Amino acid sequence: MESFEGFNQRFPGFGGYMPWVFINGTYPVPTPDFKSRTPALDNGELFWGALAVSQAWKQRHPEINPGLRERWDNVTWKLMLKNARKIF
Repeated sequence: MESFEGFNQRFPGFGGYMPWVFINGTYPVPTPDFKSRTPALDNGELFWGALAVSQAWKQRHPEINPGLRERWDNVTWKLMLKNARKIF
């Protein structure tokens, strides 16, 4: 969670999508060849994976930390959905 949140705060222009990254200290940082672009296929997999985690969590264990699930939703697939048209 902190990695996703930290990346989105430091690089809001990616709109929740992830470029290729390396770890520089605590948070992911775009690699030099991905400072202004993001791979569509990999982010499609990220979107559907994040949505699947959220739905399984909600259906199977809704009582387990719903605040964390909401935080997960907002920092991953909901942010990506909000920015899809702008990014692609």
